[in-house]
Amino acid sequence: MSWKYSLLAIWLLGLPLFQSSYAQPTQNGAERPIVTQLRDKAESGEVEARYDLAKLYEQGKHGLEIDLAEAARWYRSAATGGHMLSQRRLGYMSLTGEGLPQSFEQARKWFFHDANFGYVDSQF
Repeated sequence: MSWKYSLLAIWLLGLPLFQSSYAQPTQNGAERPIVTQLRDKAESGEVEARYDLAKLYEQGKHGLEIDLAEAARWYRSAATGGHMLSQRRLGYMSLTGEGLPQSFEQARKWFFHDANFGYVDSQF
């Protein structure tokens, strides 16, 4: 089996998007403060906030338009900080060409980073 099919299998078996405490709406329905709070934390270096901001851009939530290129930028920022779910998302986005140019080499690179951090589905 070629490594391209292995990458696809990795994606099919283990690519859940987990909810985070930042991505919850406020009680009064104001969504912008969450984005502002996340952006401030992400820009100050908080890796989990970078991941959460990327998810909001990818899903178009809390007043943000869907922007896959911006999502990929924030995923990459979190992934280089060692965030496993961001590495997995970048692998998937590279594999499918969503938000960044399709590249099997980049997909393999991100899935292998994820595997090196211990994610079992990325280790085959």
